[in-house]
Amino acid sequence: MQVLTNLLSNAAKFSPQGETVAIAVTRDGQNICVEVRDRGLGIPEEFRPNIFHKFAQADSSNTRQKGGTGLGLSISKAIIEKFGD
Repeated sequence: MQVLTNLLSNAAKFSPQGETVAIAVTRDGQNICVEVRDRGLGIPEEFRPNIFHKFAQADSSNTRQKGGTGLGLSISKAIIEKFGD
């Protein structure tokens, strides 16, 4: 639930007001894939290697428009990795 909450929260936060966030769930054998799509600007190419690092934010300036700690995706990654143990 925490992973879904984090993904949906990010999608809603970075989508333009009034846009739809889409969720797709598919099954491949015993694996389940959850895809969250939004209509936001996207993650800059140069920042993509860092999106799962703690406190990582593409816009870490003092004037950024969106709040947050930069922990949501890092926490989500750690939770998902525990399922592999």
